[in-house]
Amino acid sequence: MRDDEGYTSTYYDAEDMDENYYYYYMTVPENDGSLYFTAETYYQEMIPNECTTGSYVGYTLPNPVIDMSLFEDGSSSYSAYKVYSDQFNYPFLITSYSAGTVFSLKVKYTWFDSPAKDYTVKLYSKQS
Repeated sequence: MRDDEGYTSTYYDAEDMDENYYYYYMTVPENDGSLYFTAETYYQEMIPNECTTGSYVGYTLPNPVIDMSLFEDGSSSYSAYKVYSDQFNYPFLITSYSAGTVFSLKVKYTWFDSPAKDYTVKLYSKQS
């Protein structure tokens, strides 16, 4: 963590979500430090594996699958893209951007019948 350098988390909790894509918009007011964008759900085994295990493109996975893309200033082409089993957190790291850039994070979870369909979208940065 980089808290001692002035980094803090700005986040939004999305609760009782379905398996559709959702966009979350963030405007950075200045060019100051790296930006870490992420979406994350409950830690592994906080929800019993029996409730979160499922099949995704032919693989049996013990955790929900996250599909996320990061876009800059309304571009239709993503700057970064990831799909993975949400066992661990894999943020997007952005080091080059301009003040006033609007980022949009596109997020979709495949829940596998999880009873807790919640996640947090977060920006960890020096921005306030």
